[in-house]
Amino acid sequence: MKDLRTTYSELKTKAIELMESGNLSAYVNTLKEVNTVKRKLVLVELRA
Repeated sequence: MKDLRTTYSELKTKAIELMESGNLSAYVNTLKEVNTVKRKLVLVELRA
């Protein structure tokens, strides 16, 4: 759970940096990863 939260915040920060730098394809790919991790977090919280 803690690892997922750490991964989520790191990916979110990376996505913001990519957006600011204008690298849109990498930004969209990172957003997909953020979404996947967020879904896993929700599933873990629902099971707890």
